[in-house]
Amino acid sequence: MKSAAPWNQMPPEFWHYVRVLSEHLGYSRRKVVMRHDAETITRGLEALGLSAVPLQKSDDTSVSIGDLVDYFAFQAELIEGDVARHLQSAAQAKSLFEKTADEYTTGYTSQLKMFSKTPGYIEFEAAYLQLRRTTNKKATSGTLIF
Repeated sequence: MKSAAPWNQMPPEFWHYVRVLSEHLGYSRRKVVMRHDAETITRGLEALGLSAVPLQKSDDTSVSIGDLVDYFAFQAELIEGDVARHLQSAAQAKSLFEKTADEYTTGYTSQLKMFSKTPGYIEFEAAYLQLRRTTNKKATSGTLIF
């Protein structure tokens, strides 16, 4: 995922504050993405034993509380707007997965997880996949286990 243009140039310290504050104050509550204001950010930093003084806007400060407030608002609007429109129910996701699988697979499904404890199976699986790549043939049904 690419970061949004206004946030591309933010220094690493900014992203450290975002992570620490998000983990401490929370990302969401009752299916609503949280928008942290300046007071909440200040209290959160103090609760973590950090000072908000370095975040007061001055010429030599690259990160401010205002930047953090703006970012949390941007993040909430993005998730609740653009992202939320593309979310699917379990039934919709299953249907799309099955349609895509039918269209793009050859019928071969690896049984590696199911048979991973069977001696020799991993070596066979690797050799079989290499053979498929070099001969460009579709897999046949069934699984060979040694």
